[in-house]
Amino acid sequence: MAKRYQPLLPSSRSSSGTEQTGTSSSSQQLKRRRSGVAVACNACRRKKIRCDGMRPTCLACRGVAARCTYRDDYLMTPESQRLLVEVMRLLNALPEKETLHILHSLRSETDAAVIYSTLRDGVPTTQRPSELRNAVAIMDNSFQTLELESQNPNAYPFLPPIIPQTLSKDAYHQLTTLSRQSAASASPQPLFWDTDPTASPISLCDSRLFQINISHWTKVPISNEAAARAISLYLETDHPLLGYFDPNLFVSDLVNLKHDYCSPMLINALLYWACQMYSAVDPSIDVHAIAFCTEAESIWKTEREHDAIPNLAAALFLSLGYLGQGRDHAVLSYISQATRMAVRLGLFGVEDDSEAKLKVDEMTAEAASAYLHAAWGSFNWISLMSLFYHQPGLEGPRCPPHLPIPGFGHDNGADGAAGPGSPSLQPQFQYMGGVFPYLCKFWSIMYEVSLTYDSTQSPLNGLGTLHFAEYKFRELLVWSNTLPSYLSRVNRNPHYVQVLQ
Repeated sequence: MAKRYQPLLPSSRSSSGTEQTGTSSSSQQLKRRRSGVAVACNACRRKKIRCDGMRPTCLACRGVAARCTYRDDYLMTPESQRLLVEVMRLLNALPEKETLHILHSLRSETDAAVIYSTLRDGVPTTQRPSELRNAVAIMDNSFQTLELESQNPNAYPFLPPIIPQTLSKDAYHQLTTLSRQSAASASPQPLFWDTDPTASPISLCDSRLFQINISHWTKVPISNEAAARAISLYLETDHPLLGYFDPNLFVSDLVNLKHDYCSPMLINALLYWACQMYSAVDPSIDVHAIAFCTEAESIWKTEREHDAIPNLAAALFLSLGYLGQGRDHAVLSYISQATRMAVRLGLFGVEDDSEAKLKVDEMTAEAASAYLHAAWGSFNWISLMSLFYHQPGLEGPRCPPHLPIPGFGHDNGADGAAGPGSPSLQPQFQYMGGVFPYLCKFWSIMYEVSLTYDSTQSPLNGLGTLHFAEYKFRELLVWSNTLPSYLSRVNRNPHYVQVLQ
Protein backbone atom coordinates (compact mmCIF):
# COMPACT_ATOMS: atom_id res chain seq x y z
CA MET A 1 0.00 0.00 0.00
CA ALA A 2 1.46 3.36 -1.06
CA LYS A 3 2.47 5.78 1.66
CA ARG A 4 0.51 8.97 1.90
CA TYR A 5 2.77 11.99 2.30
CA GLN A 6 1.54 15.26 3.62
CA PRO A 7 1.43 17.74 0.74
CA LEU A 8 3.95 20.58 0.86
CA LEU A 9 2.50 24.03 1.00
CA PRO A 10 4.09 26.92 -0.90
CA SER A 11 6.18 29.22 1.24
CA SER A 12 4.84 32.62 2.16
CA ARG A 13 6.15 35.78 0.46
CA SER A 14 7.36 37.25 3.73
CA SER A 15 9.53 34.27 4.56
CA SER A 16 10.88 34.17 1.02
CA GLY A 17 11.77 37.84 1.16
CA THR A 18 13.40 37.39 4.52
CA GLU A 19 15.46 34.47 3.23
CA GLN A 20 16.56 36.41 0.15
CA THR A 21 17.39 39.41 2.24
CA GLY A 22 19.44 37.25 4.58
CA THR A 23 21.29 35.68 1.70
CA SER A 24 21.99 39.08 0.16
CA SER A 25 23.20 40.56 3.44
CA SER A 26 25.43 37.57 4.12
CA SER A 27 26.87 37.94 0.61
CA GLN A 28 27.59 41.61 1.28
CA GLN A 29 29.23 40.70 4.56
CA LEU A 30 31.45 38.22 2.73
CA LYS A 31 32.38 40.88 0.22
CA ARG A 32 33.23 43.32 2.97
CA ARG A 33 35.46 40.77 4.67
CA ARG A 34 37.71 40.36 1.64
CA SER A 35 41.16 41.73 2.23
CA GLY A 36 42.53 44.23 -0.25
CA VAL A 37 45.69 43.69 -2.28
CA ALA A 38 48.37 46.32 -1.96
CA VAL A 39 50.10 45.60 -5.26
CA ALA A 40 48.53 43.71 -8.17
CA CYS A 41 50.67 41.89 -10.70
CA ASN A 42 51.48 43.61 -13.96
CA ALA A 43 49.26 41.28 -16.06
CA CYS A 44 46.17 41.87 -13.90
CA ARG A 45 46.84 45.58 -13.91
CA ARG A 46 46.94 45.64 -17.70
CA LYS A 47 43.70 43.59 -17.96
CA LYS A 48 42.13 45.60 -15.12
CA ILE A 49 40.93 42.47 -13.35
CA ARG A 50 41.03 41.45 -9.71
CA CYS A 51 44.35 40.05 -8.49
CA ASP A 52 44.76 38.11 -5.25
CA GLY A 53 48.38 39.27 -4.91
CA MET A 54 49.77 35.79 -4.36
CA ARG A 55 53.49 35.43 -5.00
CA PRO A 56 55.31 34.21 -6.99
CA THR A 57 52.21 33.57 -9.17
CA CYS A 58 48.71 34.91 -8.59
CA LEU A 59 45.58 32.81 -9.20
CA ALA A 60 44.71 34.57 -12.47
CA CYS A 61 48.16 33.91 -13.97
CA ARG A 62 48.38 30.22 -13.06
CA GLY A 63 46.45 29.06 -16.11
CA VAL A 64 48.27 31.21 -18.65
CA ALA A 65 51.77 31.08 -20.03
CA ALA A 66 52.56 34.71 -19.21
CA ARG A 67 55.06 35.40 -16.45
CA CYS A 68 53.56 36.82 -13.27
CA THR A 69 55.60 39.88 -12.30
CA TYR A 70 54.99 42.60 -9.76
CA ARG A 71 55.87 46.27 -9.76
CA ASP A 72 58.13 47.19 -6.81
CA ASP A 73 56.27 48.87 -3.99
CA TYR A 74 59.27 51.17 -3.33
CA LEU A 75 61.20 53.53 -5.57
CA MET A 76 64.96 53.33 -6.11
CA THR A 77 66.95 56.49 -6.59
CA PRO A 78 68.73 56.91 -9.93
CA GLU A 79 72.07 56.53 -8.14
CA SER A 80 70.96 53.25 -6.58
CA GLN A 81 69.78 51.98 -9.95
CA ARG A 82 73.12 52.85 -11.55
CA LEU A 83 74.94 51.14 -8.70
CA LEU A 84 72.85 47.99 -9.11
CA VAL A 85 73.43 47.91 -12.87
CA GLU A 86 77.17 48.41 -12.46
CA VAL A 87 77.41 45.67 -9.82
CA MET A 88 75.69 43.25 -12.20
CA ARG A 89 78.09 44.23 -14.98
CA LEU A 90 81.07 43.63 -12.75
CA LEU A 91 79.74 40.24 -11.66
CA ASN A 92 79.15 39.21 -15.27
CA ALA A 93 82.70 40.23 -16.20
CA LEU A 94 84.26 37.94 -13.57
CA PRO A 95 84.94 34.22 -14.01
CA GLU A 96 82.35 32.03 -12.30
CA LYS A 97 84.72 30.64 -9.67
CA GLU A 98 86.01 34.08 -8.78
CA THR A 99 82.45 35.42 -8.60
CA LEU A 100 81.50 32.74 -6.08
CA HIS A 101 84.63 33.44 -4.05
CA ILE A 102 83.96 37.20 -3.93
CA LEU A 103 80.28 36.76 -3.07
CA HIS A 104 81.26 34.40 -0.26
CA SER A 105 83.69 36.98 1.15
CA LEU A 106 81.05 39.74 0.96
CA ARG A 107 78.23 37.88 2.66
CA SER A 108 78.38 39.95 5.84
CA GLU A 109 79.50 43.23 4.21
CA THR A 110 77.00 46.13 4.44
CA ASP A 111 79.15 48.98 3.15
CA ALA A 112 78.19 49.72 -0.46
CA ALA A 113 81.52 51.42 -1.15
CA VAL A 114 83.50 48.39 0.06
CA ILE A 115 81.33 46.02 -2.00
CA TYR A 116 81.78 48.08 -5.13
CA SER A 117 85.52 48.51 -4.57
CA THR A 118 85.99 44.76 -4.01
CA LEU A 119 84.10 43.85 -7.16
CA ARG A 120 85.91 46.49 -9.17
CA ASP A 121 89.35 45.32 -8.06
CA GLY A 122 88.49 41.80 -9.17
CA VAL A 123 87.70 42.82 -12.75
CA PRO A 124 90.55 43.16 -15.28
CA THR A 125 90.83 46.70 -16.60
CA THR A 126 90.45 45.48 -20.18
CA GLN A 127 87.03 44.04 -19.34
CA ARG A 128 85.81 46.92 -17.22
CA PRO A 129 82.90 48.66 -19.02
CA SER A 130 82.60 52.43 -19.14
CA GLU A 131 85.34 52.78 -16.54
CA LEU A 132 85.42 56.49 -15.85
CA ARG A 133 81.82 57.51 -16.51
CA ASN A 134 80.19 54.75 -14.52
CA ALA A 135 82.70 54.80 -11.69
CA VAL A 136 82.24 58.51 -11.07
CA ALA A 137 78.47 58.09 -10.92
CA ILE A 138 78.73 55.05 -8.68
CA MET A 139 81.23 56.64 -6.31
CA ASP A 140 78.79 59.46 -5.69
CA ASN A 141 76.25 56.98 -4.42
CA SER A 142 78.71 54.85 -2.50
CA PHE A 143 80.10 57.91 -0.75
CA GLN A 144 76.55 58.90 0.16
CA THR A 145 76.11 55.43 1.58
CA LEU A 146 79.17 56.03 3.72
CA GLU A 147 77.21 58.78 5.46
CA LEU A 148 80.18 61.10 5.24
CA GLU A 149 78.77 63.83 7.40
CA SER A 150 77.95 61.59 10.35
CA GLN A 151 81.07 59.42 10.18
CA ASN A 152 83.56 62.20 9.38
CA PRO A 153 82.50 65.33 11.29
CA ASN A 154 85.86 67.09 10.89
CA ALA A 155 85.97 66.71 7.13
CA TYR A 156 82.24 67.33 6.71
CA PRO A 157 81.14 69.63 9.54
CA PHE A 158 77.47 70.30 9.97
CA LEU A 159 76.46 73.51 8.25
CA PRO A 160 73.10 74.94 9.29
CA PRO A 161 70.84 75.66 6.33
CA ILE A 162 70.74 79.24 5.12
CA ILE A 163 67.25 80.62 4.78
CA PRO A 164 67.33 83.49 2.27
CA GLN A 165 64.20 85.05 3.74
CA THR A 166 65.96 85.77 7.02
CA LEU A 167 68.54 87.96 5.27
CA SER A 168 65.82 90.41 4.29
CA LYS A 169 64.66 91.00 7.86
CA ASP A 170 65.19 94.33 9.56
CA ALA A 171 67.68 92.90 12.06
CA TYR A 172 70.19 92.08 9.32
CA HIS A 173 69.70 95.44 7.62
CA GLN A 174 70.38 97.21 10.90
CA LEU A 175 73.63 95.29 11.38
CA THR A 176 74.95 96.14 7.92
CA THR A 177 73.82 99.76 8.20
CA LEU A 178 75.46 100.23 11.59
CA SER A 179 78.73 98.70 10.35
CA ARG A 180 78.83 101.07 7.37
CA GLN A 181 78.05 104.09 9.53
CA SER A 182 80.66 103.19 12.13
CA ALA A 183 83.28 102.60 9.44
CA ALA A 184 82.53 105.95 7.79
CA SER A 185 82.49 107.95 11.01
CA ALA A 186 85.50 106.29 12.64
CA SER A 187 88.61 108.43 12.85
CA PRO A 188 91.81 106.98 11.36
CA GLN A 189 93.62 104.85 13.89
CA PRO A 190 97.34 105.39 14.36
CA LEU A 191 99.48 102.63 12.95
CA PHE A 192 100.71 100.10 15.46
CA TRP A 193 104.22 100.80 14.24
CA ASP A 194 103.86 104.52 15.04
CA THR A 195 102.66 104.07 18.61
CA ASP A 196 104.91 105.18 21.40
CA PRO A 197 106.52 102.11 23.02
CA THR A 198 106.42 103.80 26.39
CA ALA A 199 102.68 104.45 26.04
CA SER A 200 101.75 100.86 25.08
CA PRO A 201 103.94 97.92 26.04
CA ILE A 202 105.17 95.66 23.24
CA SER A 203 103.47 92.28 23.08
CA LEU A 204 105.82 89.53 21.87
CA CYS A 205 105.15 85.81 21.65
CA ASP A 206 108.45 85.03 23.41
CA SER A 207 109.80 87.31 26.12
CA ARG A 208 113.37 86.43 25.12
CA LEU A 209 112.92 88.52 21.97
CA PHE A 210 113.23 91.65 24.14
CA GLN A 211 116.94 90.80 24.44
CA ILE A 212 117.57 90.73 20.69
CA ASN A 213 120.66 92.43 19.24
CA ILE A 214 119.83 92.50 15.56
CA SER A 215 122.98 94.37 14.50
CA HIS A 216 124.98 91.21 15.23
CA TRP A 217 123.12 89.36 12.46
CA THR A 218 122.49 91.86 9.69
CA LYS A 219 123.80 95.06 8.13
CA VAL A 220 120.29 96.34 7.42
CA PRO A 221 119.58 99.40 9.62
CA ILE A 222 116.56 98.19 11.58
CA SER A 223 115.87 98.70 15.28
CA ASN A 224 115.81 95.84 17.75
CA GLU A 225 112.18 96.58 18.54
CA ALA A 226 111.13 96.47 14.89
CA ALA A 227 113.01 93.23 14.26
CA ALA A 228 111.56 91.65 17.41
CA ARG A 229 108.02 92.59 16.39
CA ALA A 230 108.46 91.23 12.87
CA ILE A 231 109.96 87.96 14.09
CA SER A 232 107.26 87.61 16.74
CA LEU A 233 104.56 88.15 14.12
CA TYR A 234 106.07 85.41 11.98
CA LEU A 235 106.38 82.97 14.88
CA GLU A 236 102.76 83.48 15.88
CA THR A 237 101.25 83.58 12.40
CA ASP A 238 103.18 81.42 9.94
CA HIS A 239 105.52 79.22 11.94
CA PRO A 240 102.72 77.01 13.34
CA LEU A 241 102.03 76.04 9.72
CA LEU A 242 105.58 76.02 8.29
CA GLY A 243 107.84 74.77 11.08
CA TYR A 244 111.12 75.21 9.19
CA PHE A 245 113.09 75.15 12.45
CA ASP A 246 112.76 74.46 16.15
CA PRO A 247 111.50 77.84 17.44
CA ASN A 248 112.88 77.36 20.93
CA LEU A 249 116.42 76.64 19.72
CA PHE A 250 116.23 79.40 17.14
CA VAL A 251 115.22 82.11 19.61
CA SER A 252 117.76 80.88 22.13
CA ASP A 253 120.65 81.18 19.66
CA LEU A 254 119.26 84.46 18.31
CA VAL A 255 119.40 86.27 21.65
CA ASN A 256 122.56 84.49 22.90
CA LEU A 257 124.46 85.22 19.65
CA LYS A 258 125.16 81.54 18.99
CA HIS A 259 125.42 80.02 15.51
CA ASP A 260 124.32 76.41 16.04
CA TYR A 261 120.67 76.87 15.06
CA CYS A 262 120.80 80.45 13.81
CA SER A 263 122.89 82.22 11.19
CA PRO A 264 123.12 85.63 9.49
CA MET A 265 121.71 84.20 6.26
CA LEU A 266 118.76 82.65 8.10
CA ILE A 267 118.00 85.91 9.94
CA ASN A 268 118.13 87.98 6.75
CA ALA A 269 116.01 85.49 4.80
CA LEU A 270 113.46 85.25 7.62
CA LEU A 271 113.20 89.04 7.97
CA TYR A 272 112.79 89.30 4.19
CA TRP A 273 109.50 87.46 4.61
CA ALA A 274 108.60 88.78 8.08
CA CYS A 275 108.87 92.41 6.93
CA GLN A 276 106.50 91.67 4.07
CA MET A 277 104.06 90.35 6.64
CA TYR A 278 104.50 93.32 8.96
CA SER A 279 104.00 95.79 6.12
CA ALA A 280 100.28 95.19 6.63
CA VAL A 281 100.73 96.92 10.00
CA ASP A 282 103.30 99.47 8.86
CA PRO A 283 103.79 99.86 5.08
CA SER A 284 107.08 101.71 5.60
CA ILE A 285 108.82 98.55 6.78
CA ASP A 286 108.48 97.01 3.34
CA VAL A 287 111.58 98.89 2.19
CA HIS A 288 113.60 96.84 4.69
CA ALA A 289 112.35 93.62 3.08
CA ILE A 290 114.22 94.34 -0.14
CA ALA A 291 117.40 95.11 1.82
CA PHE A 292 117.14 91.84 3.75
CA CYS A 293 116.63 89.95 0.49
CA THR A 294 119.74 91.51 -1.05
CA GLU A 295 121.92 90.63 1.92
CA ALA A 296 120.54 87.09 2.18
CA GLU A 297 121.24 86.45 -1.50
CA SER A 298 124.79 87.74 -1.21
CA ILE A 299 125.46 85.33 1.66
CA TRP A 300 123.74 82.49 -0.22
CA LYS A 301 126.26 82.74 -3.06
CA THR A 302 129.01 81.63 -0.70
CA GLU A 303 126.98 79.29 1.54
CA ARG A 304 124.77 77.36 -0.88
CA GLU A 305 127.29 74.52 -1.23
CA HIS A 306 127.50 74.19 2.55
CA ASP A 307 124.79 71.72 3.58
CA ALA A 308 123.48 72.83 6.97
CA ILE A 309 120.08 73.06 8.61
CA PRO A 310 120.14 76.90 8.97
CA ASN A 311 121.09 77.23 5.29
CA LEU A 312 118.23 74.94 4.27
CA ALA A 313 115.75 77.04 6.25
CA ALA A 314 117.17 80.21 4.68
CA ALA A 315 116.58 78.82 1.17
CA LEU A 316 112.98 78.01 2.11
CA PHE A 317 112.45 81.55 3.44
CA LEU A 318 113.88 83.04 0.25
CA SER A 319 111.43 80.98 -1.80
CA LEU A 320 108.61 82.12 0.47
CA GLY A 321 109.63 85.77 0.22
CA TYR A 322 109.83 85.63 -3.57
CA LEU A 323 106.45 83.93 -3.62
CA GLY A 324 105.00 86.91 -1.76
CA GLN A 325 106.37 89.21 -4.46
CA GLY A 326 105.25 87.04 -7.37
CA ARG A 327 108.74 86.23 -8.66
CA ASP A 328 108.01 82.66 -9.72
CA HIS A 329 111.33 81.87 -11.40
CA ALA A 330 113.23 82.73 -8.22
CA VAL A 331 110.78 80.65 -6.18
CA LEU A 332 111.37 77.60 -8.38
CA SER A 333 115.13 78.10 -8.23
CA TYR A 334 115.33 78.21 -4.44
CA ILE A 335 112.84 75.36 -4.03
CA SER A 336 114.94 73.16 -6.31
CA GLN A 337 118.16 74.04 -4.47
CA ALA A 338 116.51 73.42 -1.10
CA THR A 339 115.23 70.05 -2.30
CA ARG A 340 118.68 68.92 -3.38
CA MET A 341 120.21 70.12 -0.11
CA ALA A 342 117.59 68.28 1.96
CA VAL A 343 118.23 65.06 0.04
CA ARG A 344 121.99 65.42 0.55
CA LEU A 345 121.37 65.90 4.26
CA GLY A 346 119.31 62.69 4.25
CA LEU A 347 116.18 64.45 5.51
CA PHE A 348 113.78 62.93 2.95
CA GLY A 349 113.75 61.40 -0.51
CA VAL A 350 116.23 58.73 0.55
CA GLU A 351 115.14 55.12 0.15
CA ASP A 352 117.71 53.83 2.64
CA ASP A 353 116.74 55.54 5.87
CA SER A 354 119.17 53.71 8.15
CA GLU A 355 121.78 56.48 7.97
CA ALA A 356 119.28 59.22 8.89
CA LYS A 357 117.92 57.22 11.83
CA LEU A 358 121.41 56.43 13.04
CA LYS A 359 122.34 60.09 12.81
CA VAL A 360 119.35 61.13 14.95
CA ASP A 361 120.04 58.43 17.53
CA GLU A 362 123.58 59.74 17.99
CA MET A 363 122.47 63.38 18.38
CA THR A 364 121.67 65.28 21.52
CA ALA A 365 118.02 66.03 22.21
CA GLU A 366 118.40 69.60 20.95
CA ALA A 367 120.18 68.61 17.75
CA ALA A 368 117.66 65.86 17.06
CA SER A 369 114.76 68.30 17.49
CA ALA A 370 116.36 70.72 15.03
CA TYR A 371 116.98 67.87 12.59
CA LEU A 372 113.36 66.66 12.75
CA HIS A 373 111.91 70.16 12.29
CA ALA A 374 114.15 70.73 9.29
CA ALA A 375 113.17 67.39 7.76
CA TRP A 376 109.41 67.73 8.11
CA GLY A 377 109.23 71.50 7.61
CA SER A 378 111.11 71.32 4.31
CA PHE A 379 109.21 68.20 3.22
CA ASN A 380 105.83 69.86 3.83
CA TRP A 381 106.72 73.09 2.02
CA ILE A 382 108.34 71.41 -0.99
CA SER A 383 105.38 69.03 -1.33
CA LEU A 384 103.03 72.01 -1.35
CA MET A 385 105.09 73.91 -3.90
CA SER A 386 105.36 70.91 -6.22
CA LEU A 387 101.56 70.77 -6.32
CA PHE A 388 101.17 74.54 -6.54
CA TYR A 389 103.52 75.10 -9.47
CA HIS A 390 103.64 71.69 -11.17
CA GLN A 391 106.47 72.86 -13.40
CA PRO A 392 109.10 70.80 -15.26
CA GLY A 393 112.27 70.49 -13.23
CA LEU A 394 110.49 70.97 -9.90
CA GLU A 395 110.34 67.47 -8.49
CA GLY A 396 108.37 66.67 -5.40
CA PRO A 397 109.79 64.43 -2.67
CA ARG A 398 109.92 60.78 -3.71
CA CYS A 399 109.38 59.58 -0.15
CA PRO A 400 108.67 61.28 3.20
CA PRO A 401 111.16 61.54 6.05
CA HIS A 402 111.77 58.21 7.75
CA LEU A 403 111.91 60.08 11.03
CA PRO A 404 109.53 60.79 13.91
CA ILE A 405 107.28 63.82 13.57
CA PRO A 406 108.31 66.54 16.04
CA GLY A 407 105.65 66.92 18.66
CA PHE A 408 104.62 63.26 18.74
CA GLY A 409 107.72 62.11 20.58
CA HIS A 410 110.80 60.29 19.39
CA ASP A 411 109.51 56.89 20.45
CA ASN A 412 107.17 56.59 17.53
CA GLY A 413 109.82 55.85 14.92
CA ALA A 414 109.19 55.99 11.24
CA ASP A 415 106.05 53.93 11.46
CA GLY A 416 104.76 55.81 14.45
CA ALA A 417 105.06 59.07 12.60
CA ALA A 418 101.84 58.35 10.81
CA GLY A 419 100.17 56.50 13.65
CA PRO A 420 97.61 57.77 16.12
CA GLY A 421 98.63 59.93 18.99
CA SER A 422 98.45 63.37 20.47
CA PRO A 423 101.33 65.84 20.47
CA SER A 424 102.83 66.70 23.83
CA LEU A 425 103.32 70.45 23.61
CA GLN A 426 106.22 71.98 25.48
CA PRO A 427 105.55 75.35 27.15
CA GLN A 428 107.63 77.31 24.62
CA PHE A 429 105.62 75.76 21.78
CA GLN A 430 102.22 76.89 23.03
CA TYR A 431 101.86 79.61 20.41
CA MET A 432 102.32 76.94 17.72
CA GLY A 433 98.96 75.46 18.70
CA GLY A 434 99.86 71.81 18.12
CA VAL A 435 98.89 71.93 14.45
CA PHE A 436 102.29 71.16 12.90
CA PRO A 437 102.35 67.39 13.67
CA TYR A 438 99.00 66.93 11.94
CA LEU A 439 100.17 68.93 8.94
CA CYS A 440 103.11 66.55 8.69
CA LYS A 441 100.67 63.65 8.61
CA PHE A 442 98.63 65.43 5.96
CA TRP A 443 101.58 65.94 3.63
CA SER A 444 102.84 62.40 4.19
CA ILE A 445 99.54 61.40 2.54
CA MET A 446 99.46 64.06 -0.16
CA TYR A 447 103.06 64.02 -1.41
CA GLU A 448 102.29 61.07 -3.70
CA VAL A 449 99.71 63.15 -5.55
CA SER A 450 102.39 65.31 -7.16
CA LEU A 451 104.29 62.17 -8.14
CA THR A 452 101.17 60.62 -9.64
CA TYR A 453 100.46 63.58 -11.89
CA ASP A 454 104.09 63.88 -12.95
CA SER A 455 104.40 61.76 -16.09
CA THR A 456 108.13 61.25 -15.56
CA GLN A 457 107.72 59.80 -12.05
CA SER A 458 104.20 58.35 -11.91
CA PRO A 459 104.01 54.54 -11.67
CA LEU A 460 100.28 54.61 -12.51
CA ASN A 461 98.62 54.52 -15.89
CA GLY A 462 95.53 56.49 -16.86
CA LEU A 463 93.13 53.86 -15.57
CA GLY A 464 94.89 53.61 -12.23
CA THR A 465 94.63 57.27 -11.27
CA LEU A 466 90.95 56.97 -10.41
CA HIS A 467 91.65 54.16 -7.95
CA PHE A 468 94.55 56.15 -6.52
CA ALA A 469 92.35 59.23 -6.03
CA GLU A 470 89.72 57.22 -4.19
CA TYR A 471 92.41 55.62 -2.02
CA LYS A 472 93.83 59.04 -1.11
CA PHE A 473 90.35 60.30 -0.36
CA ARG A 474 89.84 57.51 2.15
CA GLU A 475 93.25 58.18 3.70
CA LEU A 476 92.31 61.82 4.19
CA LEU A 477 89.03 60.80 5.82
CA VAL A 478 90.93 58.66 8.32
CA TRP A 479 93.39 61.50 8.93
CA SER A 480 90.57 63.98 9.57
CA ASN A 481 89.08 61.67 12.19
CA THR A 482 92.36 61.71 14.14
CA LEU A 483 92.32 65.50 14.57
CA PRO A 484 91.88 66.53 18.21
CA SER A 485 89.01 68.70 19.34
CA TYR A 486 91.11 71.87 19.53
CA LEU A 487 91.70 71.60 15.77
CA SER A 488 88.01 71.16 14.97
CA ARG A 489 86.10 73.93 13.27
CA VAL A 490 84.05 76.05 15.68
CA ASN A 491 82.79 79.62 15.70
CA ARG A 492 86.11 81.13 16.82
CA ASN A 493 89.26 79.33 15.76
CA PRO A 494 92.89 80.43 15.54
CA HIS A 495 93.97 81.20 12.01
CA TYR A 496 95.98 77.99 11.65
CA VAL A 497 92.87 75.91 12.32
CA GLN A 498 91.06 77.76 9.54
CA VAL A 499 93.96 77.05 7.18
CA LEU A 500 94.06 73.40 8.20
CA GLN A 501 90.33 72.98 7.68
